Amino acid sequence: MRIDCTRQPRQATCHVSANARDPIPEVADAIERFGAGDLDARAPGGSELARTFNRMAGRIRDRLRKAQDVLAAGQSELQAHQRQLGRAERLAALGALAARLAHELGTPLHSVAGHLDLMLADDGLSTALRERALVIAGEVDRLGALIRNHLKRLRSPQPEIEATDLSSLVGRIIDLMRPLLEVRSVSVELDLPPDADEPFFCDPRQIEQVVLNLVQNALDAMPQGGSLILRTMVTGSGRAISVADSGCGVAPEHLDRVFEPFFTTKGAGHGTGLGLPLCREIAHNHGGDIVLDSKPGMGTVVTLTLGTVPA
Repeated sequence: MRIDCTRQPRQATCHVSANARDPIPEVADAIERFGAGDLDARAPGGSELARTFNRMAGRIRDRLRKAQDVLAAGQSELQAHQRQLGRAERLAALGALAARLAHELGTPLHSVAGHLDLMLADDGLSTALRERALVIAGEVDRLGALIRNHLKRLRSPQPEIEATDLSSLVGRIIDLMRPLLEVRSVSVELDLPPDADEPFFCDPRQIEQVVLNLVQNALDAMPQGGSLILRTMVTGSGRAISVADSGCGVAPEHLDRVFEPFFTTKGAGHGTGLGLPLCREIAHNHGGDIVLDSKPGMGTVVTLTLGTVPA
Protein backbone atom coordinates (compact mmCIF):
# COMPACT_ATOMS: atom_id res chain seq x y z
CA MET A 1 0.00 0.00 0.00
CA ARG A 2 1.33 3.45 -0.93
CA ILE A 3 0.20 6.59 0.90
CA ASP A 4 0.84 10.01 -0.68
CA CYS A 5 0.57 12.97 1.62
CA THR A 6 0.27 16.53 0.23
CA ARG A 7 0.80 19.15 2.89
CA GLN A 8 -1.33 22.33 2.59
CA PRO A 9 -0.68 25.50 4.55
CA ARG A 10 -2.94 24.51 7.45
CA GLN A 11 -3.72 20.81 6.81
CA ALA A 12 -2.33 17.54 5.38
CA THR A 13 -4.23 15.69 2.71
CA CYS A 14 -3.41 11.93 2.30
CA HIS A 15 -4.27 9.95 -0.80
CA VAL A 16 -4.12 6.10 -0.73
CA SER A 17 -3.17 4.40 -4.02
CA ALA A 18 -5.56 1.52 -4.63
CA ASN A 19 -3.07 -0.47 -6.74
CA ALA A 20 -0.13 -0.30 -4.26
CA ARG A 21 1.17 -3.71 -3.04
CA ASP A 22 2.68 -4.68 0.30
CA PRO A 23 6.23 -5.95 -0.56
CA ILE A 24 6.68 -7.94 2.67
CA PRO A 25 4.85 -11.17 1.59
CA GLU A 26 6.81 -11.36 -1.68
CA VAL A 27 10.15 -10.71 0.01
CA ALA A 28 9.31 -13.27 2.70
CA ASP A 29 8.51 -15.83 -0.02
CA ALA A 30 11.84 -15.11 -1.75
CA ILE A 31 13.70 -15.49 1.54
CA GLU A 32 12.02 -18.86 2.15
CA ARG A 33 12.90 -20.12 -1.35
CA PHE A 34 16.49 -18.86 -1.01
CA GLY A 35 16.85 -20.59 2.37
CA ALA A 36 15.54 -23.83 0.85
CA GLY A 37 18.40 -23.84 -1.66
CA ASP A 38 17.01 -21.86 -4.61
CA LEU A 39 19.99 -19.54 -5.06
CA ASP A 40 18.31 -17.78 -7.99
CA ALA A 41 15.31 -16.68 -5.90
CA ARG A 42 14.61 -12.97 -6.25
CA ALA A 43 12.01 -10.67 -4.72
CA PRO A 44 9.82 -9.02 -7.40
CA GLY A 45 8.90 -5.38 -7.39
CA GLY A 46 10.89 -2.23 -7.03
CA SER A 47 10.51 -1.60 -3.33
CA GLU A 48 13.57 -0.72 -1.28
CA LEU A 49 13.05 -3.90 0.77
CA ALA A 50 13.04 -6.09 -2.36
CA ARG A 51 16.12 -4.37 -3.79
CA THR A 52 17.99 -4.77 -0.49
CA PHE A 53 17.18 -8.48 -0.33
CA ASN A 54 18.16 -9.04 -3.97
CA ARG A 55 21.54 -7.34 -3.45
CA MET A 56 22.21 -9.36 -0.32
CA ALA A 57 21.12 -12.63 -1.99
CA GLY A 58 23.36 -11.86 -4.98
CA ARG A 59 26.42 -11.41 -2.78
CA ILE A 60 25.68 -14.62 -0.87
CA ARG A 61 25.05 -16.47 -4.14
CA ASP A 62 28.38 -15.35 -5.59
CA ARG A 63 30.28 -16.37 -2.46
CA LEU A 64 28.56 -19.76 -2.29
CA ARG A 65 29.30 -20.51 -5.92
CA LYS A 66 32.94 -19.54 -5.52
CA ALA A 67 33.13 -21.79 -2.45
CA GLN A 68 31.50 -24.61 -4.44
CA ASP A 69 34.07 -24.18 -7.22
CA VAL A 70 36.92 -24.33 -4.70
CA LEU A 71 35.39 -27.40 -3.04
CA ALA A 72 34.88 -29.13 -6.40
CA ALA A 73 38.50 -28.46 -7.35
CA GLY A 74 39.66 -29.84 -4.00
CA GLN A 75 37.50 -32.94 -4.41
CA SER A 76 38.91 -33.53 -7.89
CA GLU A 77 42.47 -33.25 -6.58
CA LEU A 78 41.69 -35.60 -3.68
CA GLN A 79 40.16 -38.14 -6.07
CA ALA A 80 43.25 -37.88 -8.27
CA HIS A 81 45.46 -38.59 -5.24
CA GLN A 82 43.26 -41.57 -4.31
CA ARG A 83 43.45 -42.93 -7.86
CA GLN A 84 47.23 -42.55 -7.76
CA LEU A 85 47.31 -44.39 -4.44
CA GLY A 86 45.14 -47.15 -5.90
CA ARG A 87 47.45 -47.53 -8.90
CA ALA A 88 50.48 -47.66 -6.60
CA GLU A 89 48.85 -50.36 -4.48
CA ARG A 90 47.96 -52.41 -7.57
CA LEU A 91 51.54 -52.03 -8.78
CA ALA A 92 52.77 -53.12 -5.37
CA ALA A 93 50.44 -56.13 -5.53
CA LEU A 94 51.84 -57.12 -8.90
CA GLY A 95 55.37 -56.63 -7.60
CA ALA A 96 54.71 -58.80 -4.56
CA LEU A 97 53.11 -61.53 -6.66
CA ALA A 98 55.95 -61.35 -9.17
CA ALA A 99 58.51 -61.61 -6.37
CA ARG A 100 56.80 -64.72 -5.00
CA LEU A 101 56.55 -66.19 -8.47
CA ALA A 102 60.19 -65.42 -9.17
CA HIS A 103 61.19 -67.14 -5.95
CA GLU A 104 59.05 -70.19 -6.70
CA LEU A 105 60.35 -70.45 -10.27
CA GLY A 106 63.91 -69.45 -9.46
CA THR A 107 64.65 -72.44 -7.22
CA PRO A 108 63.81 -75.15 -9.77
CA LEU A 109 65.44 -73.13 -12.57
CA HIS A 110 68.68 -72.97 -10.60
CA SER A 111 68.49 -76.72 -10.05
CA VAL A 112 67.93 -77.36 -13.76
CA ALA A 113 70.80 -75.03 -14.64
CA GLY A 114 73.08 -76.81 -12.18
CA HIS A 115 72.33 -80.23 -13.64
CA LEU A 116 72.84 -78.90 -17.16
CA ASP A 117 76.26 -77.55 -16.19
CA LEU A 118 77.19 -80.99 -14.83
CA MET A 119 76.00 -82.65 -18.05
CA LEU A 120 77.93 -80.20 -20.24
CA ALA A 121 81.07 -80.76 -18.14
CA ASP A 122 80.96 -84.49 -18.95
CA ASP A 123 83.47 -85.17 -21.72
CA GLY A 124 81.66 -88.41 -22.54
CA LEU A 125 78.43 -86.62 -23.49
CA SER A 126 77.49 -87.28 -27.09
CA THR A 127 77.38 -84.44 -29.56
CA ALA A 128 73.61 -84.77 -30.07
CA LEU A 129 72.89 -84.66 -26.33
CA ARG A 130 75.32 -81.77 -25.85
CA GLU A 131 73.47 -79.75 -28.50
CA ARG A 132 70.14 -80.45 -26.85
CA ALA A 133 71.53 -79.57 -23.41
CA LEU A 134 72.84 -76.27 -24.79
CA VAL A 135 69.36 -75.45 -26.17
CA ILE A 136 67.80 -76.20 -22.78
CA ALA A 137 70.45 -74.12 -20.99
CA GLY A 138 69.74 -71.21 -23.34
CA GLU A 139 66.00 -71.39 -22.59
CA VAL A 140 66.68 -71.55 -18.85
CA ASP A 141 68.81 -68.42 -19.11
CA ARG A 142 66.07 -66.70 -21.15
CA LEU A 143 63.44 -67.52 -18.52
CA GLY A 144 65.69 -66.16 -15.79
CA ALA A 145 66.22 -62.93 -17.75
CA LEU A 146 62.46 -62.55 -18.35
CA ILE A 147 61.77 -62.89 -14.63
CA ARG A 148 64.45 -60.34 -13.75
CA ASN A 149 63.15 -57.85 -16.33
CA HIS A 150 59.57 -58.14 -15.09
CA LEU A 151 60.69 -57.63 -11.50
CA LYS A 152 62.65 -54.56 -12.55
CA ARG A 153 59.59 -53.04 -14.26
CA LEU A 154 57.34 -53.70 -11.26
CA ARG A 155 59.61 -52.09 -8.69
CA SER A 156 58.43 -48.78 -7.24
CA PRO A 157 59.92 -45.77 -9.03
CA GLN A 158 62.87 -44.09 -7.40
CA PRO A 159 62.14 -40.78 -5.63
CA GLU A 160 62.24 -37.60 -7.69
CA ILE A 161 63.94 -35.35 -5.17
CA GLU A 162 63.12 -31.65 -4.83
CA ALA A 163 62.95 -29.04 -2.07
CA THR A 164 59.69 -29.58 -0.18
CA ASP A 165 57.86 -27.74 2.59
CA LEU A 166 56.58 -30.70 4.60
CA SER A 167 54.32 -28.65 6.88
CA SER A 168 52.57 -27.08 3.89
CA LEU A 169 52.32 -30.50 2.26
CA VAL A 170 50.58 -32.01 5.31
CA GLY A 171 48.31 -28.99 5.68
CA ARG A 172 47.25 -29.16 2.05
CA ILE A 173 46.34 -32.84 2.31
CA ILE A 174 44.16 -32.11 5.34
CA ASP A 175 42.49 -29.22 3.47
CA LEU A 176 41.69 -31.64 0.65
CA MET A 177 40.27 -34.21 3.06
CA ARG A 178 38.43 -31.79 5.37
CA PRO A 179 34.95 -32.40 3.84
CA LEU A 180 35.43 -36.15 4.31
CA LEU A 181 36.70 -35.62 7.86
CA GLU A 182 33.63 -33.55 8.69
CA VAL A 183 31.29 -36.18 7.26
CA ARG A 184 33.05 -38.82 9.38
CA SER A 185 32.78 -36.59 12.51
CA VAL A 186 36.56 -36.53 12.94
CA SER A 187 38.19 -33.48 14.52
CA VAL A 188 41.70 -32.56 13.40
CA GLU A 189 44.58 -30.99 15.30
CA LEU A 190 47.65 -29.88 13.36
CA ASP A 191 51.00 -29.35 15.04
CA LEU A 192 53.19 -27.92 12.28
CA PRO A 193 55.92 -25.90 14.02
CA PRO A 194 57.72 -23.13 12.11
CA ASP A 195 61.10 -24.89 12.36
CA ALA A 196 59.65 -27.72 10.26
CA ASP A 197 58.70 -25.28 7.49
CA GLU A 198 62.26 -25.15 6.13
CA PRO A 199 62.49 -26.92 2.76
CA PHE A 200 63.44 -30.56 2.96
CA PHE A 201 64.65 -32.60 0.01
CA CYS A 202 62.33 -35.52 -0.81
CA ASP A 203 59.81 -36.66 -3.41
CA PRO A 204 56.67 -34.68 -2.46
CA ARG A 205 54.35 -36.87 -4.54
CA GLN A 206 55.49 -40.04 -2.79
CA ILE A 207 55.28 -38.40 0.65
CA GLU A 208 51.76 -37.16 -0.16
CA GLN A 209 50.91 -40.73 -1.07
CA VAL A 210 52.15 -41.98 2.32
CA VAL A 211 50.36 -39.30 4.37
CA LEU A 212 47.12 -39.80 2.43
CA ASN A 213 47.34 -43.55 3.09
CA LEU A 214 47.98 -43.05 6.81
CA VAL A 215 45.08 -40.59 7.19
CA GLN A 216 42.76 -42.95 5.31
CA ASN A 217 43.79 -45.81 7.61
CA ALA A 218 43.08 -43.59 10.62
CA LEU A 219 39.59 -42.80 9.28
CA ASP A 220 38.90 -46.50 8.77
CA ALA A 221 39.84 -47.09 12.43
CA MET A 222 37.28 -44.47 13.58
CA PRO A 223 33.95 -45.42 11.94
CA GLN A 224 32.01 -43.61 14.69
CA GLY A 225 34.18 -40.49 14.58
CA GLY A 226 37.06 -39.40 16.78
CA SER A 227 40.14 -37.21 16.77
CA LEU A 228 43.18 -37.01 14.52
CA ILE A 229 46.50 -35.32 15.27
CA LEU A 230 49.20 -34.70 12.66
CA ARG A 231 52.67 -33.41 13.50
CA THR A 232 55.82 -32.57 11.60
CA MET A 233 59.13 -32.67 13.45
CA VAL A 234 62.80 -31.99 12.82
CA THR A 235 64.98 -35.00 13.65
CA GLY A 236 68.62 -33.99 13.32
CA SER A 237 69.25 -33.72 9.60
CA GLY A 238 65.97 -35.45 8.77
CA ARG A 239 62.26 -34.99 9.30
CA ALA A 240 59.37 -36.95 10.78
CA ILE A 241 55.61 -36.91 10.28
CA SER A 242 53.30 -38.57 12.81
CA VAL A 243 49.62 -39.41 12.42
CA ALA A 244 47.76 -40.23 15.66
CA ASP A 245 44.14 -41.36 15.86
CA SER A 246 41.72 -42.24 18.67
CA GLY A 247 40.44 -45.33 16.89
CA CYS A 248 40.13 -48.99 17.78
CA GLY A 249 43.87 -49.71 17.78
CA VAL A 250 45.72 -52.81 16.61
CA ALA A 251 45.79 -56.12 18.46
CA PRO A 252 49.25 -57.06 19.83
CA GLU A 253 49.39 -60.25 17.77
CA HIS A 254 48.94 -58.18 14.59
CA LEU A 255 51.56 -55.50 15.26
CA ASP A 256 54.40 -57.59 13.84
CA ARG A 257 52.43 -58.36 10.68
CA VAL A 258 50.96 -55.00 9.61
CA PHE A 259 53.84 -54.41 7.18
CA GLU A 260 53.55 -57.83 5.55
CA PRO A 261 52.22 -57.70 1.97
CA PHE A 262 48.55 -58.74 1.70
CA PHE A 263 48.02 -58.79 5.48
CA THR A 264 44.96 -56.79 6.51
CA THR A 265 42.52 -56.72 9.41
CA LYS A 266 39.87 -54.98 7.30
CA GLY A 267 36.92 -56.87 5.90
CA ALA A 268 36.77 -58.29 2.41
CA GLY A 269 36.75 -55.56 -0.22
CA HIS A 270 38.01 -52.91 2.21
CA GLY A 271 41.75 -53.32 2.02
CA THR A 272 44.48 -54.89 -0.09
CA GLY A 273 47.03 -55.27 2.70
CA LEU A 274 49.54 -53.37 0.57
CA GLY A 275 49.17 -49.78 1.81
CA LEU A 276 51.56 -49.97 4.76
CA PRO A 277 54.16 -52.13 2.95
CA LEU A 278 54.17 -49.56 0.15
CA CYS A 279 54.54 -46.72 2.69
CA ARG A 280 57.50 -48.49 4.28
CA GLU A 281 59.15 -48.99 0.89
CA ILE A 282 58.80 -45.27 0.15
CA ALA A 283 60.24 -44.47 3.60
CA HIS A 284 63.21 -46.77 2.97
CA ASN A 285 63.79 -45.11 -0.43
CA HIS A 286 64.03 -41.82 1.46
CA GLY A 287 66.58 -43.14 3.96
CA GLY A 288 63.96 -43.49 6.69
CA ASP A 289 61.41 -45.89 8.12
CA ILE A 290 57.85 -46.09 9.38
CA VAL A 291 56.87 -47.41 12.80
CA LEU A 292 53.51 -48.10 14.39
CA ASP A 293 52.60 -47.85 18.08
CA SER A 294 49.13 -49.02 19.02
CA LYS A 295 47.03 -50.47 21.82
CA PRO A 296 43.52 -51.89 21.43
CA GLY A 297 40.92 -49.28 22.32
CA MET A 298 43.52 -46.53 22.77
CA GLY A 299 44.27 -45.54 19.19
CA THR A 300 47.33 -45.70 16.99
CA VAL A 301 50.33 -43.49 16.30
CA VAL A 302 52.19 -44.01 13.02
CA THR A 303 55.48 -42.16 12.61
CA LEU A 304 57.17 -41.69 9.25
CA THR A 305 60.86 -40.77 9.47
CA LEU A 306 62.75 -39.38 6.50
CA GLY A 307 66.49 -39.21 6.17
CA THR A 308 68.66 -36.95 4.05
CA VAL A 309 68.35 -37.84 0.37
CA PRO A 310 70.78 -36.34 -2.17
CA ALA A 311 69.07 -33.81 -4.41
